[in-house]
Amino acid sequence: MRRVGFWRGTAKGVAAVEFAVASPLLLMLLAVMTDFGFLNHAQTALNAAVSAGTQYAYLTGTSVAATNIQTLVQGSAGLSGVSATVTGPACYCITGSSPSLTLASATCNGTCPDGVTTAGYYVKVKATYTYSPFFPAFALLPTLVTAQQTIQVQ
Repeated sequence: MRRVGFWRGTAKGVAAVEFAVASPLLLMLLAVMTDFGFLNHAQTALNAAVSAGTQYAYLTGTSVAATNIQTLVQGSAGLSGVSATVTGPACYCITGSSPSLTLASATCNGTCPDGVTTAGYYVKVKATYTYSPFFPAFALLPTLVTAQQTIQVQ
């Protein structure tokens, strides 16, 4: 009975055992938060790069070259491996209840087939980036980051 009483009164080492149990969970949580932060940064940088590309297209007008927009988007993203796709400038009509662009059969600034809207020059800019997780064990995060914008140019 004396031995049981000896162990009951001491609390030496309890904090070390609790830390050993809790620290792996805390480190995993920190790793997930770090990966999520890097993923969020990649999405924000890609959105900003696509915005810069569409702004350049808007300011340049209908004479804008798609290769110039691609170069601008890839360079301003600040990420390596960004793929940019530029469609246009081309003449499109806005159609459908959820607006979508369809190539205009009429001349630009002419009336679209629906008889109501006017065809205009549009540029579509889409960029993709494949995010590789900081901790490969957390590959459950989405790895393909995309950003897309469409703008009418004058």
